[in-house]
Amino acid sequence: MDAPSTVPRWSKDGKWIAYSATRSPTGGIFVIGFNGAGLRRLADSGAWPVWWPDGSKIGFLGAGPDGNQQIFAVPCQGGPPQPLASLRFNGVNYPFDVSPDGKTIVTSNTVHLSSEIWKLEPFQP
Repeated sequence: MDAPSTVPRWSKDGKWIAYSATRSPTGGIFVIGFNGAGLRRLADSGAWPVWWPDGSKIGFLGAGPDGNQQIFAVPCQGGPPQPLASLRFNGVNYPFDVSPDGKTIVTSNTVHLSSEIWKLEPFQP
């Protein structure tokens, strides 16, 4: 790739790689085929992509209108990113992952070293 890229994540079927241009919420979300073909930009902003278990969308971290971190989801085929409105964070640095059934999110706060992992369920994708 000729452009900055970080935080790569394989799709479950191994055919695609999602990544962000930077680790900041302004980098944008991209997908590219495992062979380097088919590069697409899915979101103009956002970072830290996470594949939904069914491969239908990619979640990512972005800044909400109040400046706090928010999780967004964008369809893998393209379309406008949608915020997960049922989740509210205070501050930033909440990396997350989605459970295999797509119904639960786990997160922690990396601003402070912590032994806490938070399980958030149910949520509306």
